[in-house]
Amino acid sequence: MFEKNLDKIFELIPGGIFGLLSVLFGLIGDVFSIMLYPGYNFTKNMASDLGVGPGGIIFNISLVLSGASAILFYLYFGRVLNGNNPNDDKLVNIAIFFAILSSFFMIMIGFFPASLENDTILVIHSLSALFSWLTGISYSIIFSYLILKNTRFSNYLAFISIAAALAFGSLLIAIAIPWAVIIVPSMEWIMIVVIIVYVMALASYTLHYKM
Repeated sequence: MFEKNLDKIFELIPGGIFGLLSVLFGLIGDVFSIMLYPGYNFTKNMASDLGVGPGGIIFNISLVLSGASAILFYLYFGRVLNGNNPNDDKLVNIAIFFAILSSFFMIMIGFFPASLENDTILVIHSLSALFSWLTGISYSIIFSYLILKNTRFSNYLAFISIAAALAFGSLLIAIAIPWAVIIVPSMEWIMIVVIIVYVMALASYTLHYKM
């Protein structure tokens, strides 16, 4: 039943559109919430600060919409990857599982903004961000391997996938090193830009080649 419903959705709307929508929702939330945040500084403020700033409602809704769109895109992308090599289908499903989890935790970040006034919400927010990044590393690495083996894809997509994994990993390393805390906000925004480029590249490629 679930697969049939997905078939109907992707018949009406090409799956790559959901990837572009995910990026668009995210950009809208970032741009407007930054414009409404007095003195926002990319080198000093985390992205999560936007969720509790003057434009917080815009930022948080955009995260939910972006994450939901990303889930649909990755479900579609899994279909594109499956069948290329039957031996890799299980690995494809693992990658899609991690991608969906990462997107789900993005939605959780939107539902639970980084409020310093509520410890429980802050913990949920922090753990959601951490798990989103960890699962992000996982699916990016697996995607890079699968894309390299798939003759329908250009190798540059695999390199962007590796860049995404490095962006996730670098941020986690920076957070774990006490003296590196000063560069964490900048690292987070670099990661966000890389992921935007990554999802746009995957979505645009599938649309261009009508996969």
